[in-house]
Amino acid sequence: MSADPGVTAPPDSAHGQAVLGRAVLGRGLALVPVPGGQPAVDLAWGAGGPRLVEGPDNLAQDLAVALLTPVGSDLFDTGFGFDGLRVLALALGPLLRDELLRVAVVRTLLADARVVDVVDVTLEPLDASRRQVVRATVRTVLGTDVPMTLGEVDLG
Repeated sequence: MSADPGVTAPPDSAHGQAVLGRAVLGRGLALVPVPGGQPAVDLAWGAGGPRLVEGPDNLAQDLAVALLTPVGSDLFDTGFGFDGLRVLALALGPLLRDELLRVAVVRTLLADARVVDVVDVTLEPLDASRRQVVRATVRTVLGTDVPMTLGEVDLG
């Protein structure tokens, strides 16, 4: 990296990739799950105050928050959120229900401008309960694949 503040590292260097990832995929306050059974999050705190996430971790966190937010519940962006709860309210067989849930997850992930493609979405059963873990891999506008665990869905 040059000592000149107007000259940046080339994008193919590790530092250049990190700077580009932070610029394109964003930076935000880190969130942690709130214990107690209900899907909820709170700010993560460190020694110096709130912790930050950036790049792919920020994207994964933002997408997880979108899946925790019922569509229409954000007064400032009524199209933001996850419409999968409607699927869970329908009387469907398990195969059709899982496919419609995958479609709802894909739709939510593609609504983010940083995502150009959804490579994979899986619903993995969580032991003997009726809960499933949602995992996905998205391709970003940078051309990188970001695997993530997005959270749990209660099919109960």
